Amino acid sequence: MKRITPAALAVIMLWLGCTTATEKRYYQLHISTPPQPISTAPFPGTILVLDAAVDRIYEGYRLVYRLSPYQLDFYNYEYWIKKPSHMIREALVSYLKERNVFSRHILSDDEAEPDWILHSRVDALEECDQRDAWYAHLSMSIRIVDRRGKRILVEHRFDRMDRLARRDSRLLPGALSNILRTELDKMVLKLQQTAAISP
Repeated sequence: MKRITPAALAVIMLWLGCTTATEKRYYQLHISTPPQPISTAPFPGTILVLDAAVDRIYEGYRLVYRLSPYQLDFYNYEYWIKKPSHMIREALVSYLKERNVFSRHILSDDEAEPDWILHSRVDALEECDQRDAWYAHLSMSIRIVDRRGKRILVEHRFDRMDRLARRDSRLLPGALSNILRTELDKMVLKLQQTAAISP
């Protein structure tokens, strides 16, 4: 049996390293731009959108998949481009701006004193692998309060699982983004009803 020389072994290890690196994929949540704003008369005032409070299981960079109510794991080569707490905040700000929901949006109270503060919490951000199919699972709560925390302007909670078109983890970010968009649409409808925002 021929022995592998150190030089040949180094070449093989380098090749394996390059192959592994090319297998990594990076994703982000993205809410597509609507054909028209959801409200023609934005709610008056400045809203501060805080980082989402994300359950620590889901706050890492690797995508999470669940095999059962008792077992979950992390993909080795599928990554979020940012930590979910920051990524979700950016998606929320993008949505509010594109849909013209509030007059002004800020990410820090150093920019201006906010009239409203958006708090969000994520309890699940994962792929659920079941016998019949794979699902995107997003469980989340969103609350908008005045800056003193005494008045709740709107509150919306949801726990949704949408079926992926096929068993492919690359479909997960798009499915999660779609869940978030449709649930935010529902939240804005609540806001319109309670705060009399013109549709």
